[in-house]
Amino acid sequence: MTLSNWDIGIVLVYVVGVLALGFYLSKKSSKNLESYFLGGNELPWYYLGLSNA
Repeated sequence: MTLSNWDIGIVLVYVVGVLALGFYLSKKSSKNLESYFLGGNELPWYYLGLSNA
């Protein structure tokens, strides 16, 4: 099985996007303990419920 340039490009874009989102959100959640566990009280209740599942 060989990967084409399109396949490699899609995987790279996905990995870079996930890393960028992770770094952005880690800065937002590292303000204090409430921001880490509750999303700074800005997240809807169902997001918090799904994050524990």
